[in-house]
Amino acid sequence: MTGTRSYLSFDVAGEGHALPMEVVREILRVPPLVRVPQGPASLEGLGNLRGRVLPVVNLAGLLGKQSDDGTESARVLLLDRASLLGLRVDAVRGLVTVGRDQVEENSGSTVLRTPGGDLRVIDPGPLLAAEFRPQPRGLRSGRARPVGDDRAEVTAPAGQVGLIGFELEGREYALPLGGVREVLSLPPDIAVLPGSDEASFGVATLRGRVLPILSGRSLLGLPTEGQGDGANRVIVIPLGSGGFGVLVDRITAIHRTDAAGFGPVPAILGRGPRPEAEVQAIARVGGRLVAVLSPDRLLGPERTGRILAMDSEAEGTMAPTEKAEAQQFILFHLGDTECAIPIGSVEEVARVPDRFSTLPRAPAYVKGVMTLRGQALPVVDLRERLDLPPVPPTGREQVLVLSSKGERAGFIVDAVRDVARLPPSAIEPAPELADGRAMVVTQAANLAEAGRLILLIDAGRLLEGTEMLAQDAPLP
Repeated sequence: MTGTRSYLSFDVAGEGHALPMEVVREILRVPPLVRVPQGPASLEGLGNLRGRVLPVVNLAGLLGKQSDDGTESARVLLLDRASLLGLRVDAVRGLVTVGRDQVEENSGSTVLRTPGGDLRVIDPGPLLAAEFRPQPRGLRSGRARPVGDDRAEVTAPAGQVGLIGFELEGREYALPLGGVREVLSLPPDIAVLPGSDEASFGVATLRGRVLPILSGRSLLGLPTEGQGDGANRVIVIPLGSGGFGVLVDRITAIHRTDAAGFGPVPAILGRGPRPEAEVQAIARVGGRLVAVLSPDRLLGPERTGRILAMDSEAEGTMAPTEKAEAQQFILFHLGDTECAIPIGSVEEVARVPDRFSTLPRAPAYVKGVMTLRGQALPVVDLRERLDLPPVPPTGREQVLVLSSKGERAGFIVDAVRDVARLPPSAIEPAPELADGRAMVVTQAANLAEAGRLILLIDAGRLLEGTEMLAQDAPLP
């Protein structure tokens, strides 16, 4: 039919609307969404679309109307535009074809006169431009720029060593962060190899490769009864082109200390039956002594040879470039939302103190000041900073101590979970808000196979303005 045009019709807040069919690439069911802190009300969250991060915007919110939340008929219209974006509508009606005589201009808007009722034609561009802006160069859709670990910006004194602390049988140990690839939850599908000894807890699959998991208790000659329950974590240590995991009871904290904080191993620790792992040094962190293990001396020569041989058989299953480019992050939770921050921006993870000193004239989200190694540290409640609703304390809260470009502060999070390496191929830009200066979530990691979408926090933006707080901070 000459002079006709096809539109997709749909309902928003009880009213009929339409989009030209050429701007709609696909119609989807509403996927599980991760909400972006400090996003506008219209941004419902980020979802996964065949391995890519999909921002979903509520069209009713863009139009200043109240949508019908939770309806089974809701759909996401995937727009045909340069950057991936979906519009959530309450229900899709169907395809309509209209002639020129059915199209009217009314007060700057286009209305379709159809037998089923009038439909207002939506122009998404101006509506989205009011709350979103194009990504800066290097952050557009497609392969994201490397997040990096911001190591050049960390303000910790030169010569400091990062340590990851963990517990075994009620005792605290640590490993240098530089010798740790990542920290994982205990995989559910662990296989036990026939004829394995007590130190071999089993094997699991990690990103297509076999990961041998060893008992940290057994390596240190500690009782092994009851291991594998509760908050156990697996610390992955690189070895050859692969690696192995060490099962620990729980992760306690991340510390940073300088050479003055290390002491020699007391001679008495070398007496008696020698465990397989060796204590490298004794470190003083947080007013207590922690035994630091050497990643290179966790295993004896025989076990090292067996793991290298196992890895040699599986060589080539992981692309070397992916391993080399993977970036290390601290993973933490804010309620049900999983977040991450480059490990180079994290000085340490500390316990939440029992009390804080008050900081006059500070914003409400600043809880006060704590003392950390003799220095005053302003502490921010990250939930309040990101305008998230409060939740009752669980006792698992921790303080992430961040530093970047001369600014340093602590941020209370619900729980620090793991240390992980995220491949650049999984990282995509988050939608940029019109007031992008305040937005601290700049990217998201889409681990589609695991069904996880992780929000990546920009430490520099999060720390902006904390230098002024630090100058006025009194010692508790």
